[in-house]
Amino acid sequence: MCGVYQSLRRRASGQSGFTLIELLVVVIIIGILASISVPIYQQVRVAAWNSAAESDLKHATDSIENASVELGGTLPPNFMVAASPGGGLTR
Repeated sequence: MCGVYQSLRRRASGQSGFTLIELLVVVIIIGILASISVPIYQQVRVAAWNSAAESDLKHATDSIENASVELGGTLPPNFMVAASPGGGLTR
């Protein structure tokens, strides 16, 4: 408690600024908050990415189904694209 009174007397006498201990406490608190919030933020990013990928896949299947219905139950001739062992695409 004596340290608090010394700080108050210093500030009353016109000295301004923060002590090293006060700054360290603030840095530690910010570090704790960051260590809590960063993993949560990463989980939210992954969930958003997964949701976007699922949505893209749903739209792609809907487009394929619509094309198939318009062509009488068959797919367009240039639709069948297969992956080659080298990683490229072959028709």
